[in-house]
Amino acid sequence: MNNRNNHQTKVVGVTFEGRQAVVAKLQVGEEILCRREPTNPYDENAIRVERLNSEQIGYINRFLAADLADIFDAHCGPVKGYVRYLTGGAQGRYSLGVQISFTVPEPKPIERVKEKQQWDE
Repeated sequence: MNNRNNHQTKVVGVTFEGRQAVVAKLQVGEEILCRREPTNPYDENAIRVERLNSEQIGYINRFLAADLADIFDAHCGPVKGYVRYLTGGAQGRYSLGVQISFTVPEPKPIERVKEKQQWDE
């Protein structure tokens, strides 16, 4: 997926804070949410990845999150996606991993007007 709004990425941070148990419950095709977390003490651009029941899976990597934070903020809400692949868990590979896909909607027209006004100032 190459355009600015469509993304496929590995979820990072899946080995922290008991998240391996959450990843173990995931199924390919399961709907997930990507939600901005601007008060994250480690990354002001953080985008949290969670199940629909709010169980945290991990985060979008900080580089992609830095590119997407403003778009997520303009969207004003969580972005739906789905589990694309599950990795690991086989013999000799103890850590489970997950790849997701999501599409960030275009900002609403009024938000684009606000963006233009900011550039004009």
